[in-house]
Amino acid sequence: RGSTWMSARVLEHSDCTSAITHKLTLLSPAGARYGLFVYKVCGGGATACLAIDSTAATDGIIAGPVSAGAQTWVTDTLPAGVGTLTQITCPAGASACVAVGSAGPSAAIVTGSVSSGHQSFVAASLPSSLSPVFLSGVDCFGGANLSCAAPGAAESGSVLLASAAGTASGSTWTGGSTAGLGGLLAANLPVTVSNSEPPATSYVVCASGACGTSVGPMFPFASGYSVGAGNCPAEIGNASVQAAAVPGASGATAPTVTIPLGLLPVKVVDGSGRAVAGATVTATVADPDVPLNAACNGAAYTLPPTGPDGLARMDIGYETYAIAVNGHTVATVQVTPTATILNPGGSASTRPLPIPVQVAT
Repeated sequence: RGSTWMSARVLEHSDCTSAITHKLTLLSPAGARYGLFVYKVCGGGATACLAIDSTAATDGIIAGPVSAGAQTWVTDTLPAGVGTLTQITCPAGASACVAVGSAGPSAAIVTGSVSSGHQSFVAASLPSSLSPVFLSGVDCFGGANLSCAAPGAAESGSVLLASAAGTASGSTWTGGSTAGLGGLLAANLPVTVSNSEPPATSYVVCASGACGTSVGPMFPFASGYSVGAGNCPAEIGNASVQAAAVPGASGATAPTVTIPLGLLPVKVVDGSGRAVAGATVTATVADPDVPLNAACNGAAYTLPPTGPDGLARMDIGYETYAIAVNGHTVATVQVTPTATILNPGGSASTRPLPIPVQVAT
């Protein structure tokens, strides 16, 4: 893994006697991790630089002194479970550094000091009422009286977390949802139902792309229905939720359920391990346990384009998927309620969510 240092020089030839402010824009090379470039990680007279370092298994934070010469960087310790980092910032004049990422199926914020030596970052307390699943970035201002904001998403809507002035390096953040914006994008999945009344039956009630927020009318079996995401009856066994069947119910009186879905985080990197932004990632059902001609096999879902960190995320049904990047199949992934399994059935590698699966383009 190499490094790149950039500098800029401005030549002023005007006769203006007042102070002139020059604004420079540095364009990072395609695939560069933001934390390794600007983002206030070692500015404002600081004595240390901190950056995000990514390996095949996890992300970390490295630190070193502000020096143009040869130097040795150290790897800091993160709280248990924190495996993915999106961004780190160490604002000018502040004594604290703040990084955002994920720990298991939830978002995480970690804080530490501006230090070139080894240290243990600590986890902040996030609002339990919002249950954010990931944070896309963080920005801080105010120097010694630091305040920070971190946008992200929960399952049901977007969120914006904030720390009060002077408490960014502490333990508690507050926040709220943002009106009119969606949460973590879910694949436009088909819905399958089944009932246990003899003879037990399973059938697709709406196809992919055709499902709204309600299905029916349904016959009011006393045992109710199992409801899950799937394009064929075999898939409802992967994960489902029980729904009551109430005779005559309609509209606001009808039973409601939340279909269980799994988080599929895919990280696209090039042959050198650098993140690739703007890649198109497709997950196609390739379940070896159902017939090849079954309707569920071959169903394809397109994830949002990868961000500057190479990550694309989507809520999706529990299944086995062939992952394609820009039209080329590069991996097989099984999404389960607790983990993402790379190369199931072969030299499988189980990774706790949401450690992303890394694939090379």
